[in-house]
Amino acid sequence: MQRSLRSIEDIAFEEGVPCLYLVAASPEWEYYEKAKCPKPIREWLAVHLPNAEIEPVRIDRRYACEWEKGATPSFQTSDELPTPIFRLRLTDEQAQAFDTVWGGPARQPADGKDDFFFITLQLLDVRRFAEFDELRSSTVTSGKADEIARH
Repeated sequence: MQRSLRSIEDIAFEEGVPCLYLVAASPEWEYYEKAKCPKPIREWLAVHLPNAEIEPVRIDRRYACEWEKGATPSFQTSDELPTPIFRLRLTDEQAQAFDTVWGGPARQPADGKDDFFFITLQLLDVRRFAEFDELRSSTVTSGKADEIARH
C-alpha cells in the first residue's frame, strides 16, 4: 500500500519551519525519474550533505512564483512545476551550499532549458493563505447555517 504524500501546507503547520527547499526535475532531463529525486542530486547529497533527507511532497494550492532580478522564469505558478516534487530537508547553510553547486548560471544547459528547479518556498505566506482560506470557509459555513436555521 502506497502511503500518501504530505502536502507542503501540512508541513507548514506541523513543523513550523520558516521555509521549504524543493526540487522538481524536468521530464526532458536524462536523469528524470518518475518516482525518485534525480540520481545526480541524490548522490551529491549522500556525499556532501549525508544528513539531508529527501521527501516526496505534493502542493495542494496554487502559488505565484517570484523570481530573482534577471531570472528567466520557466513557470509562473506552482501548478506549472513538473512532478514529482521533492522536499530537501536542509538547513539554510546546507541549502546555500546546494544552490552554489547546483543553481545559477553555471548550471544552465547550452539549450537554455532548465533540467530541474530548486525552489525556496517561504512558509509564512503558505500559513497566512491557509488561515485566510479557513476563515473564509468557516464564515461561509456559519452563514449558511444561520440562513437554514431561519427557514
